[in-house]
Amino acid sequence: MASLFLSALYPTVAFAGDDGSAVIHENESPENEANDSLDEIKDETPSTLYVPGWNEVDGMKYYADDQGDLVSGWFSNQGKRYYFDPANGNAAARGFVSLQGEVYYFEADGALYDKGWALVEGVWYYATASGKIETGWLKLDGAWYYLDPAQGGAMLSGTYRVGSTLYHAHQNGALLTGNGWMRDGRGAWYYLAPSGSLRTGWLKQGNTWYWLDPESGAMATGWYRDGAVWYYSDGSGAMLANRWLKQGGTWHYLNPSGAMRTGWLHDKGAWYWFDRSSGAMATGFVDDGGTAYYCDGSGRMLSNRWLNKDGVWYALSESGAVRTGWFQEGSARYWLDPETGAMAVGERTIDGRQYFFSSSGAMINNVWVSLGNGACGFIDASGEVALVGEYDDQNRIVCSDGQTGWRTVAGKLFYFDPAEAGVLRTGWFEADGMRYYADDAGIRQVGWTSVSGVWYYLDPSNGVMRTGWAYVDGVWYYLDPATGAMQTGWLQEGGDWYYLQGNGAMVANSSVKISDGTYWYMNGSGRHDRQAGIDIIMRTARSLLGVPYVWLGVYPQDGGMDCASFTWYLYKQLGIDIGFETYDQMHSGVRVFGDAQPGDIILMYYGAWPNYNPMLPEHVVLYAGGGMIYEEPTFGGRCQYVPLASKGASTTAVQRILS
Repeated sequence: MASLFLSALYPTVAFAGDDGSAVIHENESPENEANDSLDEIKDETPSTLYVPGWNEVDGMKYYADDQGDLVSGWFSNQGKRYYFDPANGNAAARGFVSLQGEVYYFEADGALYDKGWALVEGVWYYATASGKIETGWLKLDGAWYYLDPAQGGAMLSGTYRVGSTLYHAHQNGALLTGNGWMRDGRGAWYYLAPSGSLRTGWLKQGNTWYWLDPESGAMATGWYRDGAVWYYSDGSGAMLANRWLKQGGTWHYLNPSGAMRTGWLHDKGAWYWFDRSSGAMATGFVDDGGTAYYCDGSGRMLSNRWLNKDGVWYALSESGAVRTGWFQEGSARYWLDPETGAMAVGERTIDGRQYFFSSSGAMINNVWVSLGNGACGFIDASGEVALVGEYDDQNRIVCSDGQTGWRTVAGKLFYFDPAEAGVLRTGWFEADGMRYYADDAGIRQVGWTSVSGVWYYLDPSNGVMRTGWAYVDGVWYYLDPATGAMQTGWLQEGGDWYYLQGNGAMVANSSVKISDGTYWYMNGSGRHDRQAGIDIIMRTARSLLGVPYVWLGVYPQDGGMDCASFTWYLYKQLGIDIGFETYDQMHSGVRVFGDAQPGDIILMYYGAWPNYNPMLPEHVVLYAGGGMIYEEPTFGGRCQYVPLASKGASTTAVQRILS
């Protein structure tokens, strides 16, 4: 009856539900002719009425006492505590609420949470028995937790900072503690101080360095950076240093400090280049400040050589830099592209001038080249066109201006033959009754010139071919009187014999071995003169009189000589080597079975020495003629001139060296 009355009297009324809470119902006034009589009632619609106990209005909860008045502030009901906020119409607080500087958490039904850990929207908080949300450090069951004041007491996990100190917690928030290396549940390693704080930056243990990330404290493995410098640690975290490192097919080098190498490295005699950004060892072309270099497949920088890359040639200097511009090597001159260093071939215009390069890259000079349209040009030593000619109907070169005879161009002499309509002569030709030779470019040659493997001498003053004897640079040569060809070997002229070496030089003041094993001495004029050689030997022997006998002595300046070195030294004056030992000397020259002649050596056998060997002579002397000899006698003696008969040898053998 009462509910019907209230419903009729108020359009919005709260009723107590079965659980004692207030339930709001909306009632519409009937539309009838009596509406006008209700206008006064509408103007006097009262505010919401609350029944004792719980009331819910627009999703908010309230609690009314027995008189229907709403409870305000802290309130306990059935063992739970609630807070009805005066600032919010005494509605029950829900969620996080700050009261007098403390934070509390109220559940969805408004009850204060005071049971420890609370998971709110995926974040853990801790409420004390008084309901206050803890902040800062919290120790529970021997474990430490950090409840971030800046986040209303949210429990932190993983790596975080408190002030300037770094810590690390397990996923359940429990602080990682200990002293030294610790590993978290995700496999990361950390180094902890006794306080539980994490070490960061560099850590040295023994001789090993470790890097602990400044942000997370986690021990680094693989590549990492400290400032602008890269380092590398292996799987144990140990920093690697002073060694090569290959990663993913790429080589790097780690300095003694462990820093990743960039730029140049000199290692075991070779230079290597490492990219300044990535530290990767370079192969192929590299650029260092605008200068190009080349490193082979092993990374070694190449230097002081030519390099063929993809069919293009490059010249590498002693420093390894790719050369550019003009480059002179020996007598050849090359042009290397100023930008790429590529060697030029063929025709090139350089600084407005025309140059020609062979397939080998050498600048063409001192030759004729085709200029097109029947024209040709002589390229001088500088590589420029010095004289323009043209081809006749037989493809021979004639001078464009019609001049004939001798013509000097860029210091070279050419002969345009008047008898042949001005054709440029090459090879052998005659002019003015003299014989000359011009190379394939028509340049008249002088000095020694090889033609088809034969040497000729063309007078340096005029280019005329020389014949007969020619004295060149202190040496005599003989040129065939008819052909001018340089002669070699034995030459007989006017009853005298001469010997011309393989290079054509006449032998003088020396000896030549002939077919029978003896030697001919050639005097200062180059003629065969045995007596002149004998005279030299005898003069030398006389000069050695009184030199002591020294076993195994070789030269007089050694303090003395033995018998074999004495005779060896005499023949050495004629350019003849008969050996240091008597065994060698018994096989030099030829054995003579008649009388000895001055200059022969005589081998002596006694058969009395303890080491006597009938096949080996025990003494050797120089025969001076007239039954006299020169010798180095024996221990305690000196070089002497004595009769051969005084030696008392049981057997002698004569060996002739000079014939």
